[in-house]
Amino acid sequence: MHMSKFYNFARILTLVTLTACLGEVPPSTDSREYDANARLMETFAPLEGTYVGVLTDNPNGESDLPIQLELFMAFEPAGRNEDGEVKMVPVLQAQYKRLDLEDARQNYFIPFVRFYKESGQIVFSTQEDMQSRTPGVGYLSIFGTLLGDTVNARLKDHRGLQGRLILEKILL
Repeated sequence: MHMSKFYNFARILTLVTLTACLGEVPPSTDSREYDANARLMETFAPLEGTYVGVLTDNPNGESDLPIQLELFMAFEPAGRNEDGEVKMVPVLQAQYKRLDLEDARQNYFIPFVRFYKESGQIVFSTQEDMQSRTPGVGYLSIFGTLLGDTVNARLKDHRGLQGRLILEKILL
């Protein structure tokens, strides 16, 4: 009987010690990836939509130009997990269009968009690395704010500052 109590005590002590040492089981890579993606998608979803308005204060003296900016979420590869599977991460991307021109060369796919939730600041660029490249035809950069349903930003292309965008969201 005495040995039986000792073994029970030893089992309980071992169980308590293992539980204390293990603590919480760390989340798997999949769950961390899922949680990080869920946070980004929650931030990006309200921003998606079509924004229309004008490019004003053009340095060439042109009248206000009608502009459409479509902001959408896409997924890009971001390395591989420990099982060799491709990790995907949500990103914001955009399509910029001048509505007064039928020339598709005035439309830009903008693969690099960064939104700062805390301040509402938003930055768009057609080029990822400006250090190694000189902006050429096809370069477009937009820097400003997206607060509520309004984009208020400066637009630059390969020629320099082209004016100020004032856009309102019309569609989700």
